[in-house]
Order: sequence, then structure tokens, then C-alpha cells
Amino acid sequence: GTGRRTASIKAETALDLVTLRQDDFRRLTENLDALKKVMQRSIAARHGYAGIADVLDAHPELERRGIGGLMSTPAESLSPGTTLEEAANQFHGGRPGYPVADEAGVLVGYCGRAELYDAMRVRLGSNAPVEKFMRADPPCVTVDQPLRAAIAAMLQEQIEVLPVLTADGTRRIAGVLSPIDIFRDAVALR
Repeated sequence: GTGRRTASIKAETALDLVTLRQDDFRRLTENLDALKKVMQRSIAARHGYAGIADVLDAHPELERRGIGGLMSTPAESLSPGTTLEEAANQFHGGRPGYPVADEAGVLVGYCGRAELYDAMRVRLGSNAPVEKFMRADPPCVTVDQPLRAAIAAMLQEQIEVLPVLTADGTRRIAGVLSPIDIFRDAVALR
């Protein structure tokens, strides 16, 4: 129940006692649970990075092929005006995430399953544009960066599909890279 609990405890050394009201205790435990989830995701990302790094160590030719040789191209993307309903339909039969690009093909955001589910959860409405719920300023790499930089970005930032930009500084999307692209090529090399 929610009744008052009492206990008798005797300290062996001097200490400070902090008491919390029930609602403060509840808020504290909710925040600790959120912190625990963040820590678990961070640990999983570290293990994931180590696992993909092992694949690269076993197949140095993957690293030589680089991001440009492993990425999927052309990159399927969403436009900022794509509606929640249209985005959900694209997710249904496609990738777990999409870069969001303007008319010139310049990266303006990212929409993964988490962003899509959050938009549904807060009931934005089926006509809400992607720009209202996309991840602004998403992690990305350029096609000329080392493959390990892409892997680190994918895992640290928890992004399912990493936008790969052209190397000319225009922020135009050249392709996308996912851990599946890397593993698929590693399996093909066996």
C-alpha cells in the first residue's frame, strides 16, 4: 500500500540523513530509470563499435574500400514537407531511417523510427510535416572520411542510417551507410 513505513536504524558512524517526500522519491526513481536506459544504450553502442571494428580488423579491404565503396546510393530521402502518413508508408516497406533533404539534395535533418514513433505518440496528426518531428542537425560523414569515423558516428549517435555527404562542402547527400551495409560486404568477402 501507500501507508507510512517506519524503521529503527542505528548508525555506527556519524552521518547526514536526507528524507524525501513520496512524490520527490518517485521523480528521482523515474530519472534514475531514464539514466539507466541511457547508460545501457551507451554500453551497447560501445560493444557494437567493438564488434564492427573486429569485422574491419578481419577484413582490412573493407576499410580500403571506404565509405564511398560501402554506402548505399542513391540515398532515399524524405523532404521536409513529407507528411507523417507518407513517412510511415515509406518506413513500412523500406529502411529504418531516412535523411531529410531540401530540393537541392542538401541534408536538413534525419527521420528514424524513434522520431516517427515519437510523432505518433504525441499525436501530431497524419498531415504533420517531417520538419516538425525530424532530428535537426543529425550526425553525418563525408564520403572521404575513414570508415571507422562513420562507424563511431553511427553508434555514438544511435542513428540507424548515417547520411553520407559529398566532399565538396555543399552538404549534398551522396548516399547512406548502415551497419548492415558493412556486414553484408564482410560476409561477401568470406
